[in-house]
Amino acid sequence: PQHVKLFGADTEHATTGELFRRIHPDDREQAVAVMKKQFGTKQAKPITFRVIRPDHSIVHVENRVEFDKDDEGRITRAFGTDYDVTEQVTARQKLEEALAEIQQLSAHLKLENTFLRDEIRVAHGFDRIIGSGPKLKHALMLAEKVAPTGVSVLVLGETGTGKELIAQAIHDLSDRKDKVMISVNCAALSRDLIESELFGHEKGAFTGAHERRKGRFELADGGTLFLDEIGELPADLQAKLLRVLQSGDFVRLGGTETLNVDVRIVAATNRDLRRAVDEGEFRADLFYRIGTFPIELPPLRERREDIPALIEFLVQKHAERMGKNIHSISVRTIRHLSQQPWPGNVRELESVLQRALISTPGPTLDYVEEIESVPVHGTATAVPHSATDLLEVQRQHILTMLNATNWVIDGKNGAAAKMGIAASTLRSKMKRLDIQRPN
Repeated sequence: PQHVKLFGADTEHATTGELFRRIHPDDREQAVAVMKKQFGTKQAKPITFRVIRPDHSIVHVENRVEFDKDDEGRITRAFGTDYDVTEQVTARQKLEEALAEIQQLSAHLKLENTFLRDEIRVAHGFDRIIGSGPKLKHALMLAEKVAPTGVSVLVLGETGTGKELIAQAIHDLSDRKDKVMISVNCAALSRDLIESELFGHEKGAFTGAHERRKGRFELADGGTLFLDEIGELPADLQAKLLRVLQSGDFVRLGGTETLNVDVRIVAATNRDLRRAVDEGEFRADLFYRIGTFPIELPPLRERREDIPALIEFLVQKHAERMGKNIHSISVRTIRHLSQQPWPGNVRELESVLQRALISTPGPTLDYVEEIESVPVHGTATAVPHSATDLLEVQRQHILTMLNATNWVIDGKNGAAAKMGIAASTLRSKMKRLDIQRPN
C-alpha cells in the first residue's frame, strides 16, 4: 500500500507496467535499464528517479532491490523498497545552487576588488583605499590635485571614513614622501600634555620632565604633520598652532630658544568647524589657515556600491592574521551587510567582520546572526538622517551620562571620563548644545 501511495496509483490497477509508466519520461529508460541489469547480474544497486503522480506533482524516489539466492546463486526471490527522497534531493539541489552562487560571487568579488584597487592605484596612487563610487572618486581626485602643491589640507568626514588614509596618500604623492608623516590625535591627549606633544619640552619644564624631548613639529620637520580631530584643540593651543603655521617658529615648553620647522599640515575633523567658529569655539584665522583646501569624505552609507569589495578586502586581511582559511563569503552575508546604515563607517564594518571571523568555524563566512553591530553603552540608537537628528542624539547621550554621574564632569568618575573625552571638550559640547544643569 505504501508503494502504491508513493506512486499515486490506483490500488485496484497497480500493475508493474502502470507503476513504470509513472516514472518521469526523462528518467524512465535509464531506470528500467538499471533494473533489468540488476536482475541480469544479480547485484543490487540503489537508483533514483522521478515519479509523476496523477495530480502532476513530482516525487523523487530511491529504489533499492534485494535478492534471495539459492546455494547455486540463482535468484529465488527479489523484493524492493522505494523511499521518498524528495526533501533530500531538493535540499541538495539548493545547496549546490548556493555553493555555485557563492563560488561565482567570490570569484566576482576577487576580480572586482583587484580591478578597483588597480584602477585606484593607477589613477591616483592610492593603493590602500578601496572603492570606486562617484563621491569617493571625487575626494581622491581632489587629494591627487592638492598633493604636490604643499598647501594645508582639511579632511572632513564622519568617524571611520578613512581620513588618515587620505592624509597618508596626500603625503605619499607629495615631494615630501621621502620624509616622515607624523600623526597626532588632538582628542586623545589631555590638555596638560598636548602642548608638550606638539612642541616638545625642556628638562624640568614640568613635574616628570626628566629630559629634553622633541615635539611632533620637530619630528615632522621636512615632512607632513597630520592633526586628527583638530576641532578638539583647546583655545590657547589654537593660537600657538596658528603662529607656527604662519611663521614656522615655536618654542619648546619651558624653553627660550626659538626653533624653526618646515612642516606641511593635513588636518581632519568630524565637527562642523564653520559652526564652531560662529559659536566662538574655534579661531576663525586658524580655520581659514588650515581650511585652504577642504576634502570631504563620504560616509559608507552613501557609497554602498563599495561595501562588497571592502568586505572581501577586510575578510582577507584579518583572516590571514587570525589563521583562518576563508574561501568564500555567503551571498546573504554580503546582502545583509550592504543594507546596514554603518554609523561607524568602515571602522565599524571592520570590527563587525572581525567578530564574525572569530565565530566562523569553516571556510565560508556566513554568520549574519553573529555580526550585528554592538550598541554603544548598551542601547541601540537609530542612525540619524540629518545634522539636527545627530545633534539631538548627541545631546541626549550627554544628558544621560550627566544624570548617571549626578552632573559631575571632572575626575575619574565624572561624565567626561566615562565618555572618554576631556572635561574641557565636554563643557564645550554642553555649551554648543545648550545643556545646563537643572536647578
